[in-house]
Amino acid sequence: MTTHPKIVVGIDGSPRGEDAVAFATVLARMVGTGLLLAYITGPEERLADAHALLDPRRDALSDVTAEVTTYSDSSPARGLARVAAARSADIIVVGSSHRAGLGLMVPGSTGARLLHDTARAVAVVPRYWRPVHTGPLTRVGCGYDRSAHSEAALATARALTQIAAGELDIVDSADDATHALIARSHELDLLVLGSRGKSPVNAAVTGSVSSHVVREAACPVLIVTHDVPPVVSDLAHATAAA
Repeated sequence: MTTHPKIVVGIDGSPRGEDAVAFATVLARMVGTGLLLAYITGPEERLADAHALLDPRRDALSDVTAEVTTYSDSSPARGLARVAAARSADIIVVGSSHRAGLGLMVPGSTGARLLHDTARAVAVVPRYWRPVHTGPLTRVGCGYDRSAHSEAALATARALTQIAAGELDIVDSADDATHALIARSHELDLLVLGSRGKSPVNAAVTGSVSSHVVREAACPVLIVTHDVPPVVSDLAHATAAA
């Protein structure tokens, strides 16, 4: 396991935080890292209240090392981005804040703004998501359109599949593949999409395909930037060497 957490999880006291923890725990166990449960406090919030929320969630994670932290910022998204940068984390996990039907996600203000504020990989988890089995994420899908940003997504998806000894499902998204990706998400543990820019904003927020997929996917969606998250890449290389 890495010496410090590589996955930051946004906790805010709502059910979406529980969804984010559920997915992040599976991912952390799979890639051999710990979690940093982060609560971004507003100007009127007490630090003691934040720890009253964070500490029990940390203590309940028996098989994954977890730390907690608080950060004061008027923007939860900006706060999470700064926490991830300060701790050199590779992935930020958040839950969706609205419900578009059981199992469907609509990125809330924190998730949407986070995509503007960080160059790190961002995972958005649908409401009420829980793993269907206790093992790793073996059914990984990837939207691929032969562009540079989709190559990064494909490399990440391949690395995760290698780690889990799972199956990779590549969905051709050169044309408008919105409905195909959303339909496929019901059969996947994780869907990986790429970003056209420094941060995931272009693909995840303004892209005609990705914006709809992130809103309606039935499984968590991991949006990567220009490269494979190091915590994923390093373990994939170690797995291959073994």
